[in-house]
Amino acid sequence: MKNNAIKVHNLETLRAEKMRLKAFCTYQGKLLEYKWEYLKENYPQLISKELLPFDEEKNNLVSRILDTINDFILSLFPAGIRENKVIGAALRLMQVFIIRAFEQPKKASS
Repeated sequence: MKNNAIKVHNLETLRAEKMRLKAFCTYQGKLLEYKWEYLKENYPQLISKELLPFDEEKNNLVSRILDTINDFILSLFPAGIRENKVIGAALRLMQVFIIRAFEQPKKASS
């Protein structure tokens, strides 16, 4: 949604600008709420993608593989543990740190 201001010349244009600003604030509020919910639901993946030592394409692939592995691992636990997002996030971060520990540093070409 664009934020194109209306020039205020009289009471009618002031009302129009007020309505436009209210609509803009409502839209921004809903957008922020959507992004916050997305962040709450996907923070382990978002954080781990940034910590993986590969390029973006390979990070996305590794992230999808880790999602599959984690779904399998967590399916072995009782429902209470399986639904705990902290455990899932801790598992994901532990996997990322293990990947980083075993990833060979790239040698600078001479």
